[in-house]
Amino acid sequence: MNVVLIRVGIDSGSGGTQGPIFKDGSFEFVPIPENKQRDPGKLTYRTARGPVTKKPLSEFVPARLHDRKIHDDPEWRTFTYGDPNNLKRRLRLLESGDLVAFYCGLHESSPGGNHEWPPRKNPPLYLIGYFEVEIAGLLSELRSKLSNPIIEEYFGENFHVKYRKGIDDPNELVLVKGNPNSRLLKRAVCISQPAEDRAGKPTKVLSDEMRKHHFGDLKGRLNITRSGPRWVTDSHVEKAAKFLRGLK
Repeated sequence: MNVVLIRVGIDSGSGGTQGPIFKDGSFEFVPIPENKQRDPGKLTYRTARGPVTKKPLSEFVPARLHDRKIHDDPEWRTFTYGDPNNLKRRLRLLESGDLVAFYCGLHESSPGGNHEWPPRKNPPLYLIGYFEVEIAGLLSELRSKLSNPIIEEYFGENFHVKYRKGIDDPNELVLVKGNPNSRLLKRAVCISQPAEDRAGKPTKVLSDEMRKHHFGDLKGRLNITRSGPRWVTDSHVEKAAKFLRGLK
């Protein structure tokens, strides 16, 4: 069994802000903006509604983003995730029953909207949900195993399959489908603590509590600020899985 952590959602590097977390620990997942050079898709921050609050996502981003199209991935309606980034290529090896835990930076806000608050430069990182894997692989591999109608059935709501046909290389695009046990959490769970990198710049690492009790040392890759997937050590896989499945 495998457990892997992946950072997603709008942040200071992709969008220039963070999604909101409210006083009771509830939050809203805000996707990154789509590449303005390509801009496939239909939904903008103004027209898309958050999966948690059901409010227009424009309430949670600066005005300059209101009419930008969103890169809605992962999507929490049918639990799919896709990425053509080579850093994510190993995700093709995920098997049925493995867990993919998603985390993002969140900024304290109020349910009335937070588009005017200044983005915090180094916000904490929070678990926001997870997929229990049903199937995963490169699109080219999936095509050799499954018919196109089945691929559409599994991944039809994923941004890359729905809007980027003919754009993404099927030999590079990794797709992950979660089964019905997957969930977007009702309360975000902080997993980071501040630290400094070798140059003395602020960064974030997996917190001591999460390292000790749930995820281990992530095979020596504790920096989770802006990175590729972080794989849980074999010695902590069962602990991590139990922890994730116990979250609400």
